[in-house]
Amino acid sequence: MIDGSLELPAIAKLQYLLSSLKGDAATPYEHVTLTAENYASTWRALLKRYDNPRLLIREYYLQLHQLPAIRSEGSSQLMQLIDDFSRHVNGLVKLGEPVEHWDTPLTSLLLMKLDDATVLAWEKHSVHFPRDRYEELKQFVEDRIQILTASSRFAEDRERKGTSGQSSVKVAGTHRHTTSRHTVSNAATTIATGRGHSAVHQSKCPVGCATPHSLRDCPEFIGKDAQQRRELVAARGACWNCLSLSHLVKACKSCYTCHICRERHHTLLHVTAEPSKVAMSVLAGDERVFLETVVVDVIDEYGGIHKARALLDSGSMANFMSAALARRLIAPRHEVDVAVAGIGRASQRVKTAVVATIRSRIQSHSSLMEFLVLEAPAADVPSTPIDVSGWRLPEVPLADPSFNIPSTIDIIIGGDSYWELHSGRKLSLGKDRPWLIETPFGWVVAGNSAHGSVPASTVCHLSTPSPSLESCMERFWQSETVTKDVPVRMADKHSSTGHGILAAVHSEVAGVCNGQHKSITRIMDIVIKG
Repeated sequence: MIDGSLELPAIAKLQYLLSSLKGDAATPYEHVTLTAENYASTWRALLKRYDNPRLLIREYYLQLHQLPAIRSEGSSQLMQLIDDFSRHVNGLVKLGEPVEHWDTPLTSLLLMKLDDATVLAWEKHSVHFPRDRYEELKQFVEDRIQILTASSRFAEDRERKGTSGQSSVKVAGTHRHTTSRHTVSNAATTIATGRGHSAVHQSKCPVGCATPHSLRDCPEFIGKDAQQRRELVAARGACWNCLSLSHLVKACKSCYTCHICRERHHTLLHVTAEPSKVAMSVLAGDERVFLETVVVDVIDEYGGIHKARALLDSGSMANFMSAALARRLIAPRHEVDVAVAGIGRASQRVKTAVVATIRSRIQSHSSLMEFLVLEAPAADVPSTPIDVSGWRLPEVPLADPSFNIPSTIDIIIGGDSYWELHSGRKLSLGKDRPWLIETPFGWVVAGNSAHGSVPASTVCHLSTPSPSLESCMERFWQSETVTKDVPVRMADKHSSTGHGILAAVHSEVAGVCNGQHKSITRIMDIVIKG
């Protein structure tokens, strides 16, 4: 639309274009001069690189193959699958592909991704159809999503009301607060009396509201943040899954889980974890440590060959692959649920894995491996360029000819295969130099490399952000009450060394820091004892 506008001058179009480019597309044009003459050439270069219908069609079809299969029946998973599948098919339609004649390949691909229950339901539904039609299968899945959504909401509503048989009428489009209709919406239990009559007893609010209601219907409880709700549930000894006060989560018979992460806790208790970021660097004068990097061929299920840079890591318990490389492979992904922990116990969850063959580029060696898919398995290796011009490298094939230049790591080969890839042969490059170690992929450079005769001091930096702790300390330092009266009064009871002031600070921190009480208390104990 911008390019076809007759009212905008070329220099304005170029400004809009450059500001719209992101990531790899923006890198080649970072230093383009903002002149009217440069717009046409920049636009043509972009079209030449990215407006390639052949490549786009391949990419859409590849994405259809790589969509993860559903393992269990659920409306949210089905909705995600059908949305992604339809999006890629619509992209093929937009590029002029005859998708209306692709019923067999599209239905076969979609059926491979569906869970067993949905496939069985489709077979029962289409048993008398002469052939599978993509639009009919798509409509069937969308109808099934509506059925599952409606039935799950009905079941949740029934469970929320309990087993008393009491029900309330809900009208679509209306919302009633629990405080005004507590006699209907809250669960009640009938207690038989000796006279044959029954008395209705409503549970007292665990938070302490005047109106009796369950914990999940408490407005004050709902108004708290997730962490405060968790602390309240733990203090009351309630079930983490259904918030009942009559049992713990290990005895909970409810089949429902968190709607966000599907873990066994109530949705009100879900905490969105911010991705942990841990940065570590070691500076030791001119000393450098070389990690084992190799260049390999990755072969997918269709025989496609993809060049990749791998890190051989004996400390890794699994193999990993970058998401960028996994997207290039024509290979199905399968769902996994693995927690990966690293430095400082920083962790993230891996949801998909892929199987591919790793082949040497210089020998007849290949291995079939499973890789967990991560967005970025490792940082660039090495972290900075290293001058090796003065080295005398022997005439051997190197597994990674550019081992001294920082570059992206596409895959990590872990300890399961690490030792099988080493023959035991190694060559020394001299004093204060690393070693050459033989592998099926070639000779790798590994070990320390120190330059200079004067040993330098070693400094290690480890950083991990902790917003809650940072804000807590900020509140502490900004608190005006720390410097008032209390330190003077405490100083009267202690020596002039300042222990009284530190004890007062320790007391003040304990009151300010709330959720970080244990951590700050430990810090101040160390300060006082020191």
